Amino acid sequence: MISLMGRTWAPVGKTPTMEYNFNWKRLAAMGGITLEGRIYSRVHNVTIRQEQVMDYLVQL
Repeated sequence: MISLMGRTWAPVGKTPTMEYNFNWKRLAAMGGITLEGRIYSRVHNVTIRQEQVMDYLVQL
């Protein structure tokens, strides 16, 4: 099985923290996993609507 968690470093007994500096106001993502375990995703900077979903499915 493939782990989806990233590796981080922290002192023993301390919870690792990660900081992100994002400058966008909106981000939407969609994704799917095949029976073989492949992951496909797409990110949009607008609200995902029917047209984006249909385009994503057609390209799969």
